[in-house]
Amino acid sequence: MNPAHHEANSSLNRHLFVIFSEPGERPGELAQHIPAHIEYMVGLEKRGALFMSGPFLDTSGIPAPSGM
Repeated sequence: MNPAHHEANSSLNRHLFVIFSEPGERPGELAQHIPAHIEYMVGLEKRGALFMSGPFLDTSGIPAPSGM
């Protein structure tokens, strides 16, 4: 069996959840936490606990404050 095909099938047989996020009342305070947050999210992805995450893009391709 093609390894890529097997990997796709195993991903399709999992329960996935989507969490949408919006900035809180003090979005300016978030910037200092972004590097640690990205490191944490990459760790989750490497362990297979996270499939996809990040900000949504607006119509011009700029990251919006909301994401998943």
